[in-house]
Amino acid sequence: ADAMGRLRAAQDAFAAKQATVLSQVGDLLDLHGALLGEFFDVKAFVFYTLSVVVAAVLTSTKRTAPARFPIFCVLSAQWTLERGIVALGLGAGAGADTGLPPDPLAVHARLWALRKVS
Repeated sequence: ADAMGRLRAAQDAFAAKQATVLSQVGDLLDLHGALLGEFFDVKAFVFYTLSVVVAAVLTSTKRTAPARFPIFCVLSAQWTLERGIVALGLGAGAGADTGLPPDPLAVHARLWALRKVS
């Protein structure tokens, strides 16, 4: 009976340590999601800034100037789609239908695919 008591005490101590570790892992995943979300914003800013500069340079001549407005329209539409993907993938509505937590890596893959299309 004494051995069973010690075994239960050891099992309870292990369960408490496991719960602590799992809560810390959850905190790390939250931090990972927040950092990746911030990285999306910085990367998008750099991408669109460079895209606008390149588009302006490539359409600076009289011959190519008419293409400037459509290019800027496509970039604006793409930026809007990106913000929507990020908002749905990482925002408050993320995983509402499935009950799953937001998946920053899936959002990143979708953004990469969207940028490759344009």
